[in-house]
Amino acid sequence: MRFLLGYPATNQSHNVLESLYAPIDFVENSRGGFSGIYGDNRQISVEELFATTLRYIKQIAEKDANEPVSEYTITVS
Repeated sequence: MRFLLGYPATNQSHNVLESLYAPIDFVENSRGGFSGIYGDNRQISVEELFATTLRYIKQIAEKDANEPVSEYTITVS
């Protein structure tokens, strides 16, 4: 996902995205970056994709903890 945020939609970065398994097709958006196309040609921005992923991670944490999660830390290595 790091190739999506803040990178221009170039042939090289598009080739990297195509090599990854994703149920979304990536296309260049009006800002020169990437957007995802899925379902009935619904377009989703990279920011929406990240937000959706974080919501999903929160749901997993709440299910595992058996209680609501209101604060969490994401560590990237």
